[in-house]
Amino acid sequence: MLLKFSEDRLSARITHSWAADGVAPAPSAIALDQIPWTAAQLQDGVAVRFSRLDELPGEEAATDRRTYLALGIKSRVGIPLTIGDRVEGVLSLSTLAAEHTWRDDLMRRLRLFGEVFANTLARQQSELEVQGLRNELAHAGRVATIGELTTSLAHELNQPLTAILSNAQTGQRVLETAPVDLEEVGEILTKGDPQMRALDLNEALSEVARLVSGDAVVRGVSIRLELADGLPPVLGDRVQLQQVALSLVLNGMDAIRESGTRDRVLVLRTARDGAKTVRVEVRDSGTGINEGDTGKIFQAFYTTKPDGMGMGLAITRSIVDVHGGRLKAHNNPDGGATFSFALPVGHDG
Repeated sequence: MLLKFSEDRLSARITHSWAADGVAPAPSAIALDQIPWTAAQLQDGVAVRFSRLDELPGEEAATDRRTYLALGIKSRVGIPLTIGDRVEGVLSLSTLAAEHTWRDDLMRRLRLFGEVFANTLARQQSELEVQGLRNELAHAGRVATIGELTTSLAHELNQPLTAILSNAQTGQRVLETAPVDLEEVGEILTKGDPQMRALDLNEALSEVARLVSGDAVVRGVSIRLELADGLPPVLGDRVQLQQVALSLVLNGMDAIRESGTRDRVLVLRTARDGAKTVRVEVRDSGTGINEGDTGKIFQAFYTTKPDGMGMGLAITRSIVDVHGGRLKAHNNPDGGATFSFALPVGHDG
């Protein structure tokens, strides 16, 4: 069976199990205080094997022996699965019908299997981290949407009390007309200022490219990174700037899909833009921008998409503005469009 330790290291969840015919299936998890000596050995990276219960150390493994006896286990081997410098799980084999001798050559083969399973766990862990970042970016987008709506309302109001009343009425209408996650609304209402830090823009954009790589494959779009070497760090909020890049990349892929062109390439580029700024460009090979839409695409609620809200580019523009930049767009001579913005070089202060 394969087991994965819980974050608090108090239990192990059985993720996969195999049993001979007629043997009852393994439980879904095991509390480690039922096998404290075994758990301590495994978490220290030491393999555990015994052919008979009396091979376990006397008083140290008394609790383990009672647990194995109750489960009907006569012999067992456990191989720790290590990711980095931390044991995350165990590959374990047990016999119930008879005692078994775990030879050294078998142990070597089991350790090789353990390395394979550890790599699988590492990939799963990386996928969970990527999904967590994707969720964080999506949440940032929802937060920014509320912020953009609030800003639009505030521009129309002169008195603070009137603004408060109007926002309250707007919130009431939203609560009445749509299912709302109250916990998330609370998180949105407590949103703080952008976390401005010195960050590696190339690294942040590379993460966005990895996030959308699967979507790009499905759409048949090739994402090409043209990242300038030796760029200085820029000053900005990492999640918000990744939200900007993500929004522009997804818009670009939508444009490529609508164009039907064979040259389905989206370029994500960085470059120096003078001594004090760094430029980011997202260049697509899509349909381009209609001449009549050029001056309107960044306006709130203006959209050229049948199912669009007209908020994506407006939010993106507002984030860039907060970072001291300006979002621009133009058609490419050979087709498609390029969206670009410049960010100030800065240091974490």
